[in-house]
Amino acid sequence: MFMAECEPSLRESKRQATRAAIEDQATALAEKHGVNNITVEDICSAVGISKRTFFNYVDSKETAVLGAPPRVPSEEEKAEFLSAEHSNILGSLVRLTFELAVTVRFVAPEQRATILRRRRHIRQQDPNLAFQQQAGMHVVSQALTELVTEYLQLYPGRQKLEASPKHEAITLVSITLGTIQLGHYIWLEQNDGSDTALENCCLAALSELKTIFKDFPDDYQSF
Repeated sequence: MFMAECEPSLRESKRQATRAAIEDQATALAEKHGVNNITVEDICSAVGISKRTFFNYVDSKETAVLGAPPRVPSEEEKAEFLSAEHSNILGSLVRLTFELAVTVRFVAPEQRATILRRRRHIRQQDPNLAFQQQAGMHVVSQALTELVTEYLQLYPGRQKLEASPKHEAITLVSITLGTIQLGHYIWLEQNDGSDTALENCCLAALSELKTIFKDFPDDYQSF
């Protein structure tokens, strides 16, 4: 599973419910009126909380609307990734990348697809927001490329291409990002918003990419 769902305490359940309500109302308002046409006060009024409570959960209106920005791997995540060889490097990369890019961790499974659909629509309405997301994922891509390069240098027997470790790392990260993008698209087109469904959709996406790649001849000279 990408996001392990443990049974939270009553206090934590209440905190998650408040955070989920903030993201729900923020995305609903932004989708309807536009990000620049709503305020923190509007979101607080819709949720029924104070501004002080709002900022206890999120650091800005943008985070409430769009979710936390993508992040790079922590030192602990990098150490864990490099600690052993991966029998399925793409699967490991997909799981790690999802953890870095997830924006709906605090939303109930049945709401996640709805929130992500709204966020996709909000970004489509504002090209600047879409550009910011792409810039954030570019930073993640660079960090992952460095991590996978180091992994292949540590475990050269895992390298598949007759190229430099960095070249293969770029290839693996590119496939991973494409897999997650396609998996999200498949996931958002169905009704099941659970983590299990998302994992299955990403696996299905990877399978689809493999099917398409099979049609390319090994010795093609041009497109």
